[in-house]
Amino acid sequence: MTLTGGRTFVVRFDKPVITEDIATKLAGPFGALPQVVTYGSENQVKITTKYKINESGAENEVDDKLYEGLKDIVGGNISKDVFLQYIH
Repeated sequence: MTLTGGRTFVVRFDKPVITEDIATKLAGPFGALPQVVTYGSENQVKITTKYKINESGAENEVDDKLYEGLKDIVGGNISKDVFLQYIH
């Protein structure tokens, strides 16, 4: 058995979200459905993606894709830099 990891992010929203909606929003930018599960409360999710997992130095591109997929949910007025301050 081979275990593979992924890039994991915890994102908190202002209101409860549906994990399937988050996964669908991110499928386009990431090219595949990421794993999205509720993490603590209904307004916080843990997102795990294998997008470019084996490529070192891809962190900025992954952050761009995460922001691209979620900016409509967090509000179009938030900048990428502010958005990334709230990602764990």
